[in-house]
Amino acid sequence: MTPYYRAWAAHARCAGAERDWELLEPQEFIKLFCSQCPVRRQCFQEGFENQYWGVWGGTTKEWRDVLIMQYTMLMHSGAVPSPMLVSLIEQTLTAEQLME
Repeated sequence: MTPYYRAWAAHARCAGAERDWELLEPQEFIKLFCSQCPVRRQCFQEGFENQYWGVWGGTTKEWRDVLIMQYTMLMHSGAVPSPMLVSLIEQTLTAEQLME
């Protein structure tokens, strides 16, 4: 298996913490690594666009699935993404206290 790599990933707070991904609950991982991560937006975008499993940008797969479902419904309806959805994504990315 080819290791995952993006240039921004080297700057992530969780870089090199592969073992912690397995040992910590998602919420613990988010609080320890994602809350002050300088590349959280890029990480979220990667997880959101590619529908990866696990924690990406301070969100779990389940949380991103909700956002993806809402986004997909809007795109299929031909509607412009609602300010509410854009606001929800923005709040997700800027929240100091990530998912409780």
